[in-house]
Amino acid sequence: MLWTLMNTNLESLLELAGKHARIVLVEMGFPELLPSWLLINADGTCHIVGTPWQDERDKERQVKRLALRMRREHTVAYSFVCEAWSAWLDPGEYDPETGEIPEALRARNRPNRREVVTALAADKTRAIYGTWEIQRDWEGKIVKLVPDDMSEITTSSSWMAELLMR
Repeated sequence: MLWTLMNTNLESLLELAGKHARIVLVEMGFPELLPSWLLINADGTCHIVGTPWQDERDKERQVKRLALRMRREHTVAYSFVCEAWSAWLDPGEYDPETGEIPEALRARNRPNRREVVTALAADKTRAIYGTWEIQRDWEGKIVKLVPDDMSEITTSSSWMAELLMR
């Protein structure tokens, strides 16, 4: 098993993150997905780490702690998966130079927002992203995760994807 994980490519790690979300949310019926990381270390060991957070500040603290752990354990690749809001931005709604989006226009504050599972897989040289739209039944239970077109057409970037690039 360890050798297989050491030779896993980022596409496989991303696929595994999507499967994890589907098992937790659809098959097991949990109402939410704990933000989760799969760390693959240079010695072949791997760790699954949950990082619950309350707000953006707490998220940044959790991820900084995780980055320290990655350095200490010589992580060579990782994946991350969580629930999120997603929405399209029109040209002019953000600063293309900085990527800054005004708070009022962030996906969580938009009426056209969609509920998604988002994931990334990264190593020291690159990161890839995936998104699955969450579909619910009339009672609000999650019944399906549908691969989202946004994954293929956005050139998303995130400071969370650069933890090994620093």
